Amino acid sequence: MKTKRLISFGVTDFASVKREASRMDISVSELVRRIVRDWLDKARKSSKAR
Repeated sequence: MKTKRLISFGVTDFASVKREASRMDISVSELVRRIVRDWLDKARKSSKAR
């Protein structure tokens, strides 16, 4: 999934998020929501692993 790549590249500037969202043909807020959900899942998994 594309959001994984975004997170691994640490996309923080809004312009590239917007560009990625328009390329994927989804709203920016939806893309941000996916990134955050993905990031939270990762954090939850890594805290369980400890």
